[in-house]
Amino acid sequence: MPGVLCVLLVAGTVAAAPAWIYGPGASCPVGWSDASTWSGAIEQGATCANSSCAAPPATPAQVIAGGMRITSTSVPAENGTYAVDEAAQGQFTAAYASCAIRQLFPDGTTANYGWYDLGGAPHVIPDCAHLIALAEAASAFVSQVVHGTVPTQPINLP
Repeated sequence: MPGVLCVLLVAGTVAAAPAWIYGPGASCPVGWSDASTWSGAIEQGATCANSSCAAPPATPAQVIAGGMRITSTSVPAENGTYAVDEAAQGQFTAAYASCAIRQLFPDGTTANYGWYDLGGAPHVIPDCAHLIALAEAASAFVSQVVHGTVPTQPINLP
């Protein structure tokens, strides 16, 4: 049975969950648009124009959960996607403090510190300077997200 996909647009944004209406002569309620032939992500929060929709922007929690992608020109072993959730922020803070104050990694070593990325893959951070750069990148990334900006990724470190 043919149906129509109805959406309520407010200033170009899908304001309510789209609804399929079925039956002979099915049509959308007054004020709703027939999006049956539209393309893209037709969902609540999507922005639509000219019969095409784009998915709604990611929430800060989604961006944080997706991690921070790093590429390093001098240490390719650091390349990866790192967690920046609350637990990871605490780990970055502790490691940063250890390197900044003692010039030692948290485990007391000065070279080749192991750090796991978001997927659990190990990476070797060669020295405190690189760990400090990684921690500062994580801090800046989270600050930008919290203040409403989705940082461009990957983040390039020296």
